[in-house]
Amino acid sequence: MKHVLLASLFALGTTAAHAADEQQVDKELSPWVTSSLQAGNAGFDSWTLTTGYHYPLMEQVNVFVATEVTLAAKDSASRGLLSGIEYNFGDILSIKGEVQAQKENSSTEGIIGMSTQLSITEDMNLEAALDYAFTEDADNTTQYKLGVGVKF
Repeated sequence: MKHVLLASLFALGTTAAHAADEQQVDKELSPWVTSSLQAGNAGFDSWTLTTGYHYPLMEQVNVFVATEVTLAAKDSASRGLLSGIEYNFGDILSIKGEVQAQKENSSTEGIIGMSTQLSITEDMNLEAALDYAFTEDADNTTQYKLGVGVKF
């Protein structure tokens, strides 16, 4: 239980720090590199590391590419490549769509996702995501995520 709580707090902190970095750089309109680390995404004992490059097309529109590696204690590791577009409605609301190809063992999985982030206060935001994953053997899944980000 203690590990789950610590992992959750760590994931919230890294997500919030990642969001704070994005908002600061958005105002400068220059390309930037991002990275994030999430704990407990695919189970209670898993880690996901995402590193990417964002490039602003216009004042409110960014395109991005990223790589992602997931390590889980009971499952094997997976790795993937993703790209997408992000639209910012001022400093309060952003919407992001992405396409990802992920390889786990010998199977390849495609993921189409959409997420949104709503700033409640300067130090807190709500995040929601919907991912649809499809595989070669037609074993399709849908994953919903809802979270709170806190900036320290």
